[in-house]
Amino acid sequence: MQNVSSSQQNFQLIVGLGNYGPQYELTKHNIGWLVLDRYLDISNINTNLKDKLKGKYTEDSKSSPKRYFLYPQTYMNLSGECVRPFMGYYKIPQDGMIVLHDELDLPLGEVQFKMGGGSAGHNGLKSLEQHLGSNQYARLRIGVGRPEFGSVSDWVLGSWGKAEWPNVEKFIDYAAHSLKFLLEMGWSKAINQYNRKNILIQK
Repeated sequence: MQNVSSSQQNFQLIVGLGNYGPQYELTKHNIGWLVLDRYLDISNINTNLKDKLKGKYTEDSKSSPKRYFLYPQTYMNLSGECVRPFMGYYKIPQDGMIVLHDELDLPLGEVQFKMGGGSAGHNGLKSLEQHLGSNQYARLRIGVGRPEFGSVSDWVLGSWGKAEWPNVEKFIDYAAHSLKFLLEMGWSKAINQYNRKNILIQK
């Protein structure tokens, strides 16, 4: 079990990584946005997003302290250009942030809460590390798997086939509920409940 301070269980900023524009909306690289969309829906949080510092965001003023939900609008490889200024403006410490992102090293159906670590070639995480000067922040890694053939770039910038969407939608809902569980129950319980347990594999 990862050692996480109590402040890291009270996340003030939830960041979904993705690319803006209709051509990217349903791609694997945007699953962080799709999960965040679903979380806002199941939590009845206002989805009328406001513009701020190269991003779009909404907030949950009922939480204490206030919680912000951010969609950088910089394209994936420049995510840090939005996230770092946003953290500064709202005085959010690095251990008060969790980042939702697609993860090649997990299969579709699995999530993992993780503190810190490298970028594993993920351009959004690379940009965050560059602008934060550290990789020690919490992540919700959302599995999209690796391609059997072809380039990783084509894979993450492509969508799933029509036949796959029922499972994808089920997984997005599952990942959104894992985030809700984390924010309500804390880091350790979320790890025990959700890490590396594939919702799409029948037991």
